[in-house]
Amino acid sequence: MSKQENTASGLSRGFLGRLPRLPRLEDESYQDFVEGMRAFAGGQMAMPAMQALHGVLGVPPAPAPRMDRVKLRASGDVLPTLATRNRLLRSSQQMMWRNLNESYGSKRAQIEAELTAAESQGPGTLEY
Repeated sequence: MSKQENTASGLSRGFLGRLPRLPRLEDESYQDFVEGMRAFAGGQMAMPAMQALHGVLGVPPAPAPRMDRVKLRASGDVLPTLATRNRLLRSSQQMMWRNLNESYGSKRAQIEAELTAAESQGPGTLEY
């Protein structure tokens, strides 16, 4: 029986760290790509984008008093580097959630049943 057949029959793919793996390897690979895109946008693109913004504003990185956020946003929206970085961050977030919804959507009834079963265990207590 192949991994694809195991997944289709509802068998677990195991764990990735402490979290259960996504139902399909295809979904896990897609999430890895999205995480890489997000890391690039938030890492390698961050400094050039902020430098471009500071160049346009002509102010130090943390001006005092604080700048109005509307003016700051308007100044940054016209910068291609910053706009591209922001678009990549937004798109990667949308891609991640769409894929997770599709991936776990087929297992919704099973997940809800497990949550209901977990809620009926107990009663638990929390002491501060």
